[in-house]
Amino acid sequence: MKMPQSMLSPRSGLSRRLMQFALTVTLTVFTGAAFASEATLSSDTAEICAQYRGFEDASLETALRSAGWTRLTSAPEQTLKNTFRDGMMISTGVSNARRIDWSDAQSRAERTTDTIIQLAADESILRLYASANEPRAVLSVFLRPLEEVDLFQCNYSGPISDQHARILQQVRKMDENAGKSIVNPEFYVMKRRSMQPFENGQGMKEVSLQMSQYLIAMSDVIGRNASAEMGFSQVTVYPK
Repeated sequence: MKMPQSMLSPRSGLSRRLMQFALTVTLTVFTGAAFASEATLSSDTAEICAQYRGFEDASLETALRSAGWTRLTSAPEQTLKNTFRDGMMISTGVSNARRIDWSDAQSRAERTTDTIIQLAADESILRLYASANEPRAVLSVFLRPLEEVDLFQCNYSGPISDQHARILQQVRKMDENAGKSIVNPEFYVMKRRSMQPFENGQGMKEVSLQMSQYLIAMSDVIGRNASAEMGFSQVTVYPK
């Protein structure tokens, strides 16, 4: 079964995309204590995903449960599949500088969602979670050990926290002031990469974040309302 490009070896598309991300702002600006008092599901989840290396760490499950996530033991219902699809549609394979083809984006997101659900049959590499508090929120957590690195990826679709909404608004304004091209009025996507120390202080990990938010009602664009307010894809690369 063919995996989505975001899940391939760092020697291929993933590595190239990671290396293209700007180094101007560290990820901790976007997920750390600066807005801790307002942390909600999307921002809490991004912070948790940046802290763990894989499923062998039992505290990962504890942290996700504390944020309100419950592991799915069967395929998600259609409502959650729709939410995941719509979050993935604007959080992977998109750019502010390239006009999106919505028909192609929907088809791509459908295929990616179906593939991720199939991969979740093996819980040693991918797990799906639903929120106990937010009926339209879904999370996939993916582990891929490779020869030289371990990849740990979280894909989130659902409501947007005040923290993430403010971050995207601020960064979008910075891009506009800098004269950067933003050609899609329907959404805005932020891409960032940072190098962070391991939790034990031994070595560095690479954390990349691609986070998007819908900016307008989508019924006139795709014939229906979007089932998610936002989506993010966060990849942590651990050298061995």
